[in-house]
Amino acid sequence: MSRQRPAGTSSVIVFGTEGMSVQARDGATINELFSIAKMTLERWPAAV
Repeated sequence: MSRQRPAGTSSVIVFGTEGMSVQARDGATINELFSIAKMTLERWPAAV
């Protein structure tokens, strides 16, 4: 997907970043944010 649809891939990245920003704003701990990032990266190859 990343080579075929760069706009779609960038949208996924922006969506994830914005979502984590909201979680942080609403009081998520650093460990919770790292957990979200880890789960996202583990699933990344399947998503693209």
